[in-house]
This record gives sequence, structure tokens and C-alpha cells, in this order.
Amino acid sequence: MRSWGSVGHYIQGPGVLANVRRYADRFGSDHLFLVDSFVQGLLAPVLYAGYEDGAYQTVLFEGEISHRSIEEVSARIGSADVIIAVGGGKVIDVAKMIASERCIALIVCPTIASTDAPTSAMSILYSDEGEMNEIVIHRANPDLVLVDTKVISAAPRRFLVAGIGDALSTYYEGLSNERMGHANYVWCDTEQGRTTLAGRAIARACADTLFRDGLAALVACDAKAPTPAFENVVEANVLLSGIGFENVGLLHSSCCRQRDHRHPRGRTRDARRARGVRHAVSAHRRGLSR
Repeated sequence: MRSWGSVGHYIQGPGVLANVRRYADRFGSDHLFLVDSFVQGLLAPVLYAGYEDGAYQTVLFEGEISHRSIEEVSARIGSADVIIAVGGGKVIDVAKMIASERCIALIVCPTIASTDAPTSAMSILYSDEGEMNEIVIHRANPDLVLVDTKVISAAPRRFLVAGIGDALSTYYEGLSNERMGHANYVWCDTEQGRTTLAGRAIARACADTLFRDGLAALVACDAKAPTPAFENVVEANVLLSGIGFENVGLLHSSCCRQRDHRHPRGRTRDARRARGVRHAVSAHRRGLSR
């Protein structure tokens, strides 16, 4: 059985965050922003520019992505029909949990391009001490991922580098996953689907883009200028890798097997990032990337 999952809509470009209300109005009329204090202080004038009437709510989130913290955030949310998550992976995963539980629309606005989490139908939960507890598979991916490359280019270079390392693993781990006969991540809590032709093509396009434009994108990042190469790499880090990993799977295990793992928060991501770079560069040198 082949299976496919993907984000509903994706919009990327410099300054697109200023139009968040126009996009959110497509999904509902009662908008809730979920942000952390740093992002709110940095982006409040942009986020709320379209809300002259004050018709929005804001809830701040700080801490680990645990069941307790999610319950605390949910208790502070009123009758919103659209959640707009702005920030990094913690805020995004909490918003996915709440949107899924309430069956309401979700817009994700990442402020860094360091992971492929924004587009996926997945949240990773931790204990209050930062130990990985479980992977939750949601019924649907976010309705919209809105990537403002002016914001992304202003972030420190190390975040883009981390995203490139993470995304480089997608194609090569997908190849290994397919050869080993493992399922992909599409509703993998109940299904055992395999990748589609589209999934393979997107994962391959991700690797090709990073090898072609990666260095030029880092130069653009240093200059804080979203050039075409920078735009391509951001798309690869967020969209291509996000759709790619969910549809081709990862090396060693399916998501359901990963539920049993208990690793400190940062170690899992760092190990995958290093493994991705190692696999990709090694394969590229051996001529396997063509």
C-alpha cells in the first residue's frame, strides 16, 4: 500500500508574515496567536499589523512540550477557530496538539529554518525534565505553513546550517528505509504505508537543491539577504524535507518503533543531523547522488 501526506498550503517569501490575518481569515474568524515571549517581543508589530480592531488573542508558551504544559496552555485558550503558531519547534508542536484536539485550523509560521517539523502531522512530547516520551501522529497536517524569509534570514547562521544538515538526511535515509521494507510516517500509528513516486521525487529534489544552492544560501544568510539560492534552501529545509521525511520514512525505524525511545531532547536531533551530513556527503562522493 502506498500512502501520502502533506501540508495543506505553503506560502514563502520576504514579508509574507505581514499578511497573516488575510490568510487566517480563509480558515476562520477567531484567531489565536501562540508564541513565546522572545518572538512576541521581536515580531509583534508585524504579526498584529492587520489587526487594527484588536480581534485576536495571544497566549505565551514557555517550557518543555509535555502533557502538563499542553494542558496549561489549552486552559488559557478561549473559543478560537484558528491557531497561529509563530516560533520554533516547541511552540509549533504544542499548537499541533491543541489544534488536533479541538479540530480547528492551524497556521504555522516558523521563525528559523533549522528543522522540517513545521509541515508534518507529528508532535514529539517530552517529560518536564526534557526526556523524550512519545511521538503523536495527528489526523491532519497544518492547514498553512507561512515562511517569511526576511525573518528567517535575520536569524543566526547556525540555524540554517542545522536545517541543511537535517534535510540532507531525508533522501538517503528514505532510500535505506525503502530497501529495508519499513513503512513511512503517514498515519503510521495505525497504517503501514510505503512511499509514493511523488514522495521519492520530493526527497530527491531536497538533496539536489542543498548540494546546488547550500553554499550560496549561507553567503546570503551572512548578508541577511534572501536571494534565490537562499529561498531555495529554505524551501528545501522546511517544505521538501518536511514532506520528504514524512513520506519516505527515516533510517532504522518507523515512527511507531521510535515511541519506545527515551533520549535527551537535543541528542536525537544532533545525531540525526550529523548522520544526515555523513550519509549524504559520502554518497555524493561515491557518485550515488545521480
